[in-house]
Amino acid sequence: MTRVVHNTVGVVARWQLSLPDARRLSASRARARAAEAGLGWQQREAQRETDEARRALETAAARTRSAEEALTASESARTLRLARHRQGLLPLTDVLDAETALAGARALLLQSLLEARVSRARLALALGTPIEGITP
Repeated sequence: MTRVVHNTVGVVARWQLSLPDARRLSASRARARAAEAGLGWQQREAQRETDEARRALETAAARTRSAEEALTASESARTLRLARHRQGLLPLTDVLDAETALAGARALLLQSLLEARVSRARLALALGTPIEGITP
């Protein structure tokens, strides 16, 4: 005669959530929500900084182009006034005025180039890429 034996094993787990545990769980969930909100804010802030840096770079590039045009115009004006002065058609003060305008145009170009460089550095910083001239 064969005998068949059936065994049944059962595990009963009981979880009791006491009031202090519930408070800790609630506080933990609140911290998690706060961390998610903080992360979202940081992501939006990083995006804003990146967008702002890109706009500043575009503006600096436009200013540089304008400054280059102003420099070209000032050089032409100085050349013309100098030639007319040599012909005796203009007083020396007109030539000096043209020289002053040319110096101003050069300063404007240098300032525009500096702004463009700073804008590129701000964009690199916002994107987390290496900044020109700085080694990690």
